[in-house]
Amino acid sequence: MERSVLAWTIGMTCGLVASIGQAATTDEENASPEAAVNAVDAAPDDPPRIRLTLVPNQVSVNRSVSFNEHGQLRNQNHQLSVGFRCLYETDDQPLSYSKLVLTSITTSAGESLDVNSNQHHHRSNQTIQANRRHQGKPFFNIYFNLPAPRFPAESLREIRGTVTMQLSEGPERVIRLSPISKYLGKRFKVIDMDDTPMSLRLQERGENMPVQLEFSHPRAAQSLIRDISFYDARGVKLEIRQRGSGSSNDEMRRYFELVDDKSTMVVRLFRQTREATVPFVARHVPLPVPEPAEEQFDFALETEPVEMANADFPAAEDDLEAAGEDAHIIILE
Repeated sequence: MERSVLAWTIGMTCGLVASIGQAATTDEENASPEAAVNAVDAAPDDPPRIRLTLVPNQVSVNRSVSFNEHGQLRNQNHQLSVGFRCLYETDDQPLSYSKLVLTSITTSAGESLDVNSNQHHHRSNQTIQANRRHQGKPFFNIYFNLPAPRFPAESLREIRGTVTMQLSEGPERVIRLSPISKYLGKRFKVIDMDDTPMSLRLQERGENMPVQLEFSHPRAAQSLIRDISFYDARGVKLEIRQRGSGSSNDEMRRYFELVDDKSTMVVRLFRQTREATVPFVARHVPLPVPEPAEEQFDFALETEPVEMANADFPAAEDDLEAAGEDAHIIILE
């Protein structure tokens, strides 16, 4: 179910702060965290409030040309790549994002970049991993690729766009497969998740390679699943690692180390989500610019005629001072 459109408030520094909510404002001083908490308590039907902090984590400009075997120009590449780390604080868990749509980008030189050429304009759902942390805070990444600026600029003065976010709806739930032997080689459905189909089977691999446990589910359920864990018959959690994954257009497969068939598999997940199209604006994102040239030498020397050289008896320091203008060693300040 789609709730009201959320709004982002972005700061003017490289750490770009976003406050999301029905009563969001473009004035950060008015966006009080205490006021947000009180509003949620007083009006539980309001959409949940999310606070994002957008930090640029990668900006690069790549320019290159290539030629064919005859030395003739074949193609040129002028690409700008920009990425943000999005730290978030939220009541409901963000599960995934998609449809990163840019509406405008201008540089500090006043140039407008071609936003229609964004290579990730219609990217599919990108799962937001709940256990990803940066300095103890959960985050996800967004990025986009565009043509590089044609004119020299020190920063991206303003970036505007929207991103569609999928948020959890309702409390977290679990699916318990106990014992695993009951479900091996079987397909089953989750009736309170619109009959979502799943399966569990053993994957036979090449010679001298161990058998793996394969868990499959619809691709649409990928962002709903928050964790998969295993427990022995006594209820003690097992240290079972995921050994990889695979996918097709409509199915995801996850591979795990083989466990005892009396063990229990627990899938922690949300049953449903809602979407929100979130507008955003970021300002003053620095661009890479050439560093000013600096002297990298401690001395400057000049050559001398061969007959003046005396390799066996180099001049003493006092002799060099006495030589005055005849000494061709200059100490750089």
